[in-house]
Amino acid sequence: MNPKAWATALTAGSVYAPSETVVSAVVVSLIFGIVNVPAVGAWAMGQQMRRVLTNPARMRAFTVTMVPLLIASSIPVLAH
Repeated sequence: MNPKAWATALTAGSVYAPSETVVSAVVVSLIFGIVNVPAVGAWAMGQQMRRVLTNPARMRAFTVTMVPLLIASSIPVLAH
């Protein structure tokens, strides 16, 4: 297993669980899974994306879409 994944899971459980009950642990675990499964799926699609983005027009469309999303996701971090 990936040690970073264990560290992240333990940190999420200890920081975000509202109490020391099994229900809290299950809720944090479910949220962790809901967030991470799509992220891992997107990472796993990298090979497919590499083939799709060889076309310059598709690469441009991808970039034009992703840049505003990256900027928007950075605003809460920078505003804090």
